[in-house]
Amino acid sequence: MSIELPVIEGGTEIGRIDLKSGEVTVAPNLVSWSCCMDGDCCRRFQIPVTDFDILRIEEQGYELDQIVSEESPFIRMPKNQFGSVEKNYPIKRKPFDNSCTFLADDGKCGIHPFRPFSCRIYPFQYRFDEDDIVRITIHETVCHKLQKEEDGGSQNREFLEYLRDELVAELDIRDTYFEKYGNSM
Repeated sequence: MSIELPVIEGGTEIGRIDLKSGEVTVAPNLVSWSCCMDGDCCRRFQIPVTDFDILRIEEQGYELDQIVSEESPFIRMPKNQFGSVEKNYPIKRKPFDNSCTFLADDGKCGIHPFRPFSCRIYPFQYRFDEDDIVRITIHETVCHKLQKEEDGGSQNREFLEYLRDELVAELDIRDTYFEKYGNSM
């Protein structure tokens, strides 16, 4: 007798967000998740940081060489809501265990209040399908605490509302930056 376990795949869509109206649309792929704050994600995947993440972390007294491992960016998304590419940098890693440099010995994030945007929305990721429509999917590096739900236990709507609020706040920061300094990033 074999038992078929529910499998969650990276890239699975959980819903869409209309940033103009604030409306969220839940996809039929239902999930539940609760962060156990064990630092597993900080060890398992390369954390991308944006110029805005770097600015926020530098405002806390850190230097660029303490934040990123290389100053040459990579292109993470081919297009963002501004119609341009989004530059990302790999966060600096510890030399022996290859975990995020900000992961403390107790397994907690040492910069949690001002952690990078990708960390704030993990285990999800986003992509602009249209100017104001954002598709939310499960990150390719699937969190071991993410569970597939048939119905009833799904938190998709709560996740989407949280992600909408985080995206709106992040995009407002970026808009303010671009208005002040221009879109030269």
